[in-house]
Amino acid sequence: MEFNYAVPKIKCEGCAGIIREALSAVPGVEKVVVNVAEKVVTVVGTDVLADAVLKALADCGFPAE
Repeated sequence: MEFNYAVPKIKCEGCAGIIREALSAVPGVEKVVVNVAEKVVTVVGTDVLADAVLKALADCGFPAE
């Protein structure tokens, strides 16, 4: 499965690193791609709970819209 999230607070690669680290810890997440220019986070994985991804994004300071 693949999920895309708009994350308007992404400003730089540093932000992207924080997001990648936080989402990699979510069960089922296999790959995290952060597009800084478009402010979009793509999460790929199996049995990934969208609520868990949204919580992880909010917890690390980058809530999705």
